[in-house]
Amino acid sequence: MIQFGEFIFDAKQARLLTLNGQSDVTLEPKLFELLALFIAKPNEILTRDDLLNHLWAGSLVTDNAINKLIGNLRKALGDNAKSPRYIQTVPKRGYRFVCDVSLYQPTQNQNVLSNSTLPSVIASHTDRRLFVSASVVLFVVIIVILWSTIWPKNEASLRAAMPLTRVPGIEQSHYMHANNRQLFFIKQNDDRSQSQLWFKDTESLLTQRVKLDTSISEIISVIDTNTADNAKIIYLDKTQSQCGVYQANVSIAPNTSAFSKQTEQLFDCSDKRIKDLDYHHQHNVIYYTAQPRNFWPNQIYSFDIKTKTHQILPQPEPKGWGHHHIDISPNGEKLLIMSTDNDHKTQLLALNLTTHKTEVGIKFNRPAYEAIWHHDSSKLYYFSDANSQQIVQSDFNGNNIERVVDSNEALSYRIKRLPNNNLLFATSVNAVNLRWLGGVKESALYNSTVADFAPALLHFNNHYLFASKRSGRMQIYRVNPDSQMVEPVSNFNANYSINSMAISTDDQQLALGVNNQVYYLPLDLLNGETLTSLSHSFLLHESEHPFIAMDWHSDGQLGLTRVKNGIPELQLLDLSKEGKSKRAERWTYSLHDSENPHLNYLIEHNSNLIYRVDTNLALHETQLTSTEFALPTEFYHAKIDNGIVYFVTTEESGEYLNIRPLDNTQPVNKLRLHQFKSFDVSKGKILLSDMASREGDIYRTL
Repeated sequence: MIQFGEFIFDAKQARLLTLNGQSDVTLEPKLFELLALFIAKPNEILTRDDLLNHLWAGSLVTDNAINKLIGNLRKALGDNAKSPRYIQTVPKRGYRFVCDVSLYQPTQNQNVLSNSTLPSVIASHTDRRLFVSASVVLFVVIIVILWSTIWPKNEASLRAAMPLTRVPGIEQSHYMHANNRQLFFIKQNDDRSQSQLWFKDTESLLTQRVKLDTSISEIISVIDTNTADNAKIIYLDKTQSQCGVYQANVSIAPNTSAFSKQTEQLFDCSDKRIKDLDYHHQHNVIYYTAQPRNFWPNQIYSFDIKTKTHQILPQPEPKGWGHHHIDISPNGEKLLIMSTDNDHKTQLLALNLTTHKTEVGIKFNRPAYEAIWHHDSSKLYYFSDANSQQIVQSDFNGNNIERVVDSNEALSYRIKRLPNNNLLFATSVNAVNLRWLGGVKESALYNSTVADFAPALLHFNNHYLFASKRSGRMQIYRVNPDSQMVEPVSNFNANYSINSMAISTDDQQLALGVNNQVYYLPLDLLNGETLTSLSHSFLLHESEHPFIAMDWHSDGQLGLTRVKNGIPELQLLDLSKEGKSKRAERWTYSLHDSENPHLNYLIEHNSNLIYRVDTNLALHETQLTSTEFALPTEFYHAKIDNGIVYFVTTEESGEYLNIRPLDNTQPVNKLRLHQFKSFDVSKGKILLSDMASREGDIYRTL
């Protein structure tokens, strides 16, 4: 064990303790490695390259990663950059560990763990010179062990990566020209600005914006025209009111204004909700997945560019979310299908485009959103896990997994193949925060670079809950705005995916939507010991179909909107009868009014008319009263508070929260959202989760 300043560093046990040996200092693995590196090289300057090579060898690391890591280690040690006791910044050179480092020698009065004492063979030496010599030898041995522990292990498949874009904002939907020189991408300065098409010449480093005749949402393909000054691009333009797939010739001549010409709409897709598209170069066909009638499940279609005809592809019957992402193999023979059923687990399928026979591959134990064929059209590339930020390769059945990319930042979707078994990919750092809307004075932003969402307001005090991955796994947090205290009330070991939370009108019960399951637990449970798991005893209901909304119908019933065969329908879950449900065929959504608990509202299928019902009475058609208020066709995430309806719509210029009294006495008030996630409202106070900022860059492996 090694002592420095007020701390004891235990390399064997991978622990950092205070000097009295009584308490641990929590350090995430990367911080522990950084501290070990400093201890191994005291009073020496470690350059940024040294830190990169020793801590992230073969991994993708952005410029800000080292700054964050150094700052977090200083915070853990209680250090100050302006007057450092441990870590000194050496301007333009690197960092130096300025604290003395020595073997830890506990005094007789110190109560330390038994494995923290020096070996008895050394303690028994009476000759001071022998003791010092042995101590030095032991110290060297510890440093050698420590150095071998933190020195990265090389993997044949792990590749270095270089950034291709390094500018503010986010660059995404990347596609490399067949000449492996021009990189096309969509750039957005922030979520409020319009997406723009750009290209970069990776040899001359010339970067230009391409002026299109339309807006652009996603690049589908870039086609080589066999001319040095032009390329053909196929792209998607999708807004709330329109959807179209286009192709255009783009001028890419150096030192000239880049613009599009001969823009042609290939097909209109406004009758479907497009999920994913891929272009088959050999057949001149676009394959795409979409939701018919804007609801699950997704199905696979093809569009022949020459004949201008659509077809539904022969495919396994889609269930749950359906077939949502696809990729055409490099040899053009197979279509990789990502299909997610009601169990929220993604199955990979390979559809032979000639015989239409299907081969079954990996089934993930989670929803997965990105997988593509390997360059050999046999193996796969995919994200290993939502938390690990790795791209791996494996056989189609999931065997022989090898890491390819290891990133310290979140990886964005769209892995693309490059020549020589290299890859093109992007990062995306999204700060999803909580903020108050509607003139509420509380303006605290609980800043998180991961995601803070699903806020749930209590009705009898100003406390609230929210879900977040700020600690790695999804946890539930409670906030007291008066004291600005944010405390975790769960410590889940399992990686739960919490989609929604709803608190009953009496503040006694909490309903949790986790994938296609509904859990129900007393709020008092969160006031005691930290919740470590969602046991089966908390499980209220498991839906056979995906559900898209959850709200209390009364204190004894929960309204759940599920999607069956593409049609939303309301189920009422009876808490007193262990979650047994009954269908309410006429209705699609149930909304409670937290300010008037005896009143509940139902939204009628097709018409979207809102009806009021007294929850003290049985649900009978004769006791319903129409509010004569109809929600727009494309509304989502509706809530009612004190006779005012709140709902979200997407319009040409973005997303908006609409606020309007049910009696239509006032015009609609619209508040702008920024990549909306969720919200809750109580006593007119609106707590919103949406995007605060986005950053991201495009990389290629080497």
